Amino acid sequence: MCFFPDERIMLLANKADTSLEILSRVRLAYEYLPSWLKPGVLTWNKGQILFANRSEMKGFATASDAARGYSAGTVICDEQAFVPNNIASKVFESIYPVISSSKKSQFIMVSTPNGADPNNLYYEIWQKANSKDKAKNTDGWVPFRFDWWDVPGRDEAWKQSTIAAIG
Repeated sequence: MCFFPDERIMLLANKADTSLEILSRVRLAYEYLPSWLKPGVLTWNKGQILFANRSEMKGFATASDAARGYSAGTVICDEQAFVPNNIASKVFESIYPVISSSKKSQFIMVSTPNGADPNNLYYEIWQKANSKDKAKNTDGWVPFRFDWWDVPGRDEAWKQSTIAAIG
C-alpha cells in the first residue's frame, strides 16, 4: 500500500473483531515507518485505511456477501479453516472471478489448522497446494508453513509449558 498506488486490499477474517484487530496492527506498522516512507493518510478508521496514493485496505467479517460490490487486487482471508464451508465457498466463488481476471491479483489464505475435513475449503486448497501432482493444483496455489518453533524464543520448554497449560 505504501509503495504501489491504487492498490486495493480486502481483508476478510472469521470475525469482524479479528478484522479490526489486524487493521490496528497495520496501523501500528505504519506508525513505526520512517516519515519519508509514509504516504499521506486520507481515511483512517476502524474498518478502512486509505492513503493519499489511493491505496486502500478494508476489513470485513467473512460472510457470504462480504465481497459483493468491492473489488480488490489482493484478498487476505484470515483463519480461513474456521469459516463454515458453506460461507467460505460462497465468498470464494464471489471473489474468484475478480482475482482470476488479473495476473497481478493475489489471494492469500492464513489459518491455523482445523482438522482434516475434505469438505473444508481451506483444507482442500492446502492439500492441492502441497500435492506433488501438478494436475491436482491447476490453480497454482503456493503453500507457506510456519510452525511454533519458527517463532524466536519458542523452544522445547515453551512447548512443554504450553501443553501443560492447554492440554
